Amino acid sequence: MIRNAGPEDTESWLVMRMTSWPGTDEPQPRSEIAMMLCDAEHFAVFVCQDPKGKLLCFAEVSLWSWAENCESSPVDYLEGWFVAEHARR
Repeated sequence: MIRNAGPEDTESWLVMRMTSWPGTDEPQPRSEIAMMLCDAEHFAVFVCQDPKGKLLCFAEVSLWSWAENCESSPVDYLEGWFVAEHARR
């Protein structure tokens, strides 16, 4: 099931982010997660969970006021994504 991420997803989402960007100190991704959850006007995060409720993946998207070579504003931007290894095809 795909749905919007919520505060209850923070710990699983954090583990996936730390796997995606190894070597990152935990406070940074944790604060970024909090920021994204609090700013629904500029960020959306989607998660996919298995039938038992375990998160398998995330996609983080944002709105930027501009981006190189774009003539329109705002600009949709895929910030990051992750799919658990066992769920990849």
